Amino acid sequence: MSEMHDDPYSACPDGFTVVQPKKWELFLDLDTPSSLDQYDAMLLLLQKQFVAVEYKRTTSRNGNTHVYLIVPALDFDDDNILRCALQACLGSDPKHELLSLLSILRSSPAPPTVFYERDLTSTPTQEPVL
Repeated sequence: MSEMHDDPYSACPDGFTVVQPKKWELFLDLDTPSSLDQYDAMLLLLQKQFVAVEYKRTTSRNGNTHVYLIVPALDFDDDNILRCALQACLGSDPKHELLSLLSILRSSPAPPTVFYERDLTSTPTQEPVL
């Protein structure tokens, strides 16, 4: 999300679909080459502690990279702050993550983490193993 909205469904651009993460998913919005480098380095560190599998990449509406990552041992539905923190540590767009945290802190009913995706039929990079 580029702005804070109470309803991401009404803010969704025409031709896009709102995608919410499952309880074990992280959604990373990687906007720069340095954020991609950070993701690669921090993913290796995360994988020393937990099984973490990237299973899909898509192109955002701004031409950047969306990464779908699963961490089956963690339940982010119970802790969206942890989800935002890990996404930020893994290189996700800081503005995106700050807006998500502000949404959580003000007890917004809106899901704090969503992607707007053009095409949900992208090819997975790896089949998720749960």
